[in-house]
Amino acid sequence: MTWGTNTEHQTVVPQLPQACKDTYNAWAANINNRHQDPRNAAKSLGKEVMYEVLKTSGKNKYCSIRLSKEHRVYFIQNDDNQVCDIRKVGSHQKPSGF
Repeated sequence: MTWGTNTEHQTVVPQLPQACKDTYNAWAANINNRHQDPRNAAKSLGKEVMYEVLKTSGKNKYCSIRLSKEHRVYFIQNDDNQVCDIRKVGSHQKPSGF
């Protein structure tokens, strides 16, 4: 099994800055193409892209990475299935359930 992302439930905030889009795309590519886990995918982009576990519920970790001071990516990480379920790209406001 290899790491991948699921964007089926993803919401992207309007007018997300291009630099944030680029960082998000690079992080997702590290997961989907290089099959890195979300933490290492963020770490490989530099210290500005901080990975954080916000809470754990069962086998799921509710996490975020930092795109900029104003913007985050919120996702649910399932280590058993090696899937990152992307929920929100942009802003600091957490999605429902986080």
